[in-house]
Amino acid sequence: IRKLEDLTIHSIVKRKANHTMKPPKAQDRWNERLQPRPINRNETEINWAATWKLKAKYVTPRDKTQIMRLQRRNLWVAQHGGCGHTTCACTGCNEPESQLHLTTCPVIKRDFWEKVKDYGDELGLTVENNSIFLITGQTESGEEADKEDWALVTIAWRSLYAETTKAHLEETQLDLQQAVFKTARLLNSRVIAYGHTWHTWSYHQALHAQGCNMF
Repeated sequence: IRKLEDLTIHSIVKRKANHTMKPPKAQDRWNERLQPRPINRNETEINWAATWKLKAKYVTPRDKTQIMRLQRRNLWVAQHGGCGHTTCACTGCNEPESQLHLTTCPVIKRDFWEKVKDYGDELGLTVENNSIFLITGQTESGEEADKEDWALVTIAWRSLYAETTKAHLEETQLDLQQAVFKTARLLNSRVIAYGHTWHTWSYHQALHAQGCNMF
């Protein structure tokens, strides 16, 4: 604060909150599990400050629920109980289903995440098939995913988790092909809706510039 007039109640509360705010414990838990390469004694390869600021284009608030809960280690999986078993729902995989396992399971990596990556390549997007990127949005080169890259990952997580939950509730095998289809369908619908919104805005601006009464 350089001017006395800028010293407001809002600015004081904001600075006191920032001073007492502590990083989420989920960061340390993910660092233990993802094991990024250390840069120095107190810093890792994962830039969590950038991860919390990641934004996804096109998506709705409902689409972001799964990835936000995952990053905060609050995503329900079979390992947490309630299914009668704790193993992965994929055919041929008997490993415990943890939050990290959804990115490391060989079957899910091959039949879902690799197809999402290929889908991103066709669209000119950057999607890496590794746990650090899929959870934190950090690439191997240390860069952050842009809004469109992260939109694809965000929608992919919603589709995968929906099929995973369905498999547990109905006691069936995880249908990864359906998860890939849902990812493509959701992304297509979100892009169309986004374009329609801006088309409507542009149309109204043109009418306003011409002095027309839209009503």
